[in-house]
Amino acid sequence: LMHILAAAWEESFKYMSTLQARQLAHLGKERHDSSDDLTYGEVNFSSLAQILCEDLRRYGIPLQGTFYDLGSGSGRGVLVAALVGSFQRICGVEIVPELHKAS
Repeated sequence: LMHILAAAWEESFKYMSTLQARQLAHLGKERHDSSDDLTYGEVNFSSLAQILCEDLRRYGIPLQGTFYDLGSGSGRGVLVAALVGSFQRICGVEIVPELHKAS
């Protein structure tokens, strides 16, 4: 099942590579004179899926309620949470307008 979910995740981002997302983040920081405190990085499907499916459950943390992704970038983490979790609500928060729009 995980390989099917990973394929769906990859298909969702075929028009937005991590390089393109990184370029949008850089452009957004320059255009809006954002602080150097903003760091851009993307998650990959398997790493976040493992955290959500194995690591959190190992400690009895349920995958329900609301999932927040602060600094959600192009939305990759939000989509992983939607595919593997059973959250009632998923919310991505991104302050760089170019990334927010692209997601």
